[in-house]
Amino acid sequence: MYLFNCVRLPRAKALLTSVFVVLAAALSYAAEPSGTLPLLHIDTENGAAITSKEDYVNASLYLDANGVSGVEPVGSADAPVSLKIKGRGNYTWTGFDKKPYRLKFDKKVSILGMKKNKHFGLLAHADDNLGFLRNAVGFELSRKLGLAWTPTAEPVEVLLNGEYIGLYFLTELIRVDPGRVDIVEQADNATDAEAVTGGWLVEIDNYDTDPHIEITEGNGERIIFTYKTPEILSSAQGSYLTSQMTAINAAIYTSDKSSTEWEKYVDIDALARYYVVQEILDDCESFHGSCYMHKQLGNDTKWVFGPAWDFGNAYQRGTSQYIWDSPTFNQTWIGEIYKFPRFQAKVKEVWREFCAKHYADTKRYIGTFADKISAAASADAARWPNYGNSTEQAAANSFLSKFVSKAKWLGQQWEYEPPRDWSDYTVYLRGNLNGWGLSNPMTYNPDGTFSIESIDLHEQFKLATEDWNTIDLGSNGETVIPNTPYVLKDKGANMTLKDNASISNAKIVLNPNTKTMTVIDPAAVNDIQVDGSRWSIVEHTIHADNYINVYTATGAPVASGSGDIRLPAPGFYIVSDGLKATKVIIR
Repeated sequence: MYLFNCVRLPRAKALLTSVFVVLAAALSYAAEPSGTLPLLHIDTENGAAITSKEDYVNASLYLDANGVSGVEPVGSADAPVSLKIKGRGNYTWTGFDKKPYRLKFDKKVSILGMKKNKHFGLLAHADDNLGFLRNAVGFELSRKLGLAWTPTAEPVEVLLNGEYIGLYFLTELIRVDPGRVDIVEQADNATDAEAVTGGWLVEIDNYDTDPHIEITEGNGERIIFTYKTPEILSSAQGSYLTSQMTAINAAIYTSDKSSTEWEKYVDIDALARYYVVQEILDDCESFHGSCYMHKQLGNDTKWVFGPAWDFGNAYQRGTSQYIWDSPTFNQTWIGEIYKFPRFQAKVKEVWREFCAKHYADTKRYIGTFADKISAAASADAARWPNYGNSTEQAAANSFLSKFVSKAKWLGQQWEYEPPRDWSDYTVYLRGNLNGWGLSNPMTYNPDGTFSIESIDLHEQFKLATEDWNTIDLGSNGETVIPNTPYVLKDKGANMTLKDNASISNAKIVLNPNTKTMTVIDPAAVNDIQVDGSRWSIVEHTIHADNYINVYTATGAPVASGSGDIRLPAPGFYIVSDGLKATKVIIR
């Protein structure tokens, strides 16, 4: 006989749901900090819940440096600092259980290296599934490209009333302040004609719940300008702000794109820098909301775009289009401004600056930041399993891929592609000597070259990456002469040594930027003593009676001068005294 314990399906489903809810709650409360970041302890008065964006709750706080180098503690468990806390944000407040908060200290504090202030945000970034990198990289780019001021945001783990609530980012809030948006703080209800010219701090907003003025854009869209400073407007202030935005709008939508009228109102350089930051991150909401502008006091001052703030919609679509091209949200003004040739020229100027000075550094920053928060991101995902980044490195790799892809596309549009970071690639010597396979990888060197040594080189060969596409360098039509720089050709034919020679124990040096290669035959040149009246070699030292220049095989300068010049290491060098260049091998 078999006995079955029958349960009606709806009741079983309800029972299972209850069990899962209890288990999920237990797991979330069981999550603990990773111990790799500073730990922020916040306790509300009487353990009160934080349920409002309008009403502050009294609280106390202390920061445990947690052994992190360079971090100073703030307060202590026995002597915490006093503050007030409330909710903040719009969608991020209503759409997620992991909430963002606004902190207001009773007295100004310096915390995590930031300048003293009372006002900070504790941002959750619950919607950032790209390794918490959207805002971090957005702020880093803003700093690199020279926006007037950019908020600092530092990662911390947080305990609220003793409960671990995950990885957060303590962030400077945008406000008029000598250490933040450094303009005159315009008084509320000002009426004087000079006083109403500034300072202004305004947000192009996608919400109309806060005090604002609005106009109709030239394309028929509604533009909401939420004013942050001043907070209460007199009729004179309201009229001034409305007239300024109306005049800017009219100047932007002129049919004469050679006009410079709009530049009388808007700082073109600051806008170009702000725009390039948004474009690199493909932030399709950048000119729709959380888009700040400020203006200093004075009739002749201009509106400056910035500071940068919310990059929550970065990389939410493909990376092969401009942010104003078929946008998810209306991108106020920027698509029309881009039609002005002078603005395009300024954008390309800023882009070249970024590529030359900051592209490689930004890639490294992405990796460094991901490493820094990796363990904390895993702990955060355990606390909030419905969202977050359980595998930080995978998320960071996805972010980096989008960053590189968008930069490559922009380089094609703006006629200046970012330099390759060759350390990301492996180049192989491929040829008859190894069946054209991958058994002879070249070493990437600190000077930016690739090299390989102790090779028995014969018959045909090329230098290429595994895919035969990223790098595929071959013959320029001439045979290769040992110990002589050779200019390579993209997708060139297979190379051979002159007279079909072969070399034992050869060294090959490749400069990927100049696409030059030198095949060094150690038997071809011995240590040389040249006319003693000019210079001579003793072991690793060149003695020169007159001024000489010493170069690597690929032309990179090594040393110059007269007297005794010590060479850094054995290898192949070119020595020139201005009259004659001589190839030298130092063993």
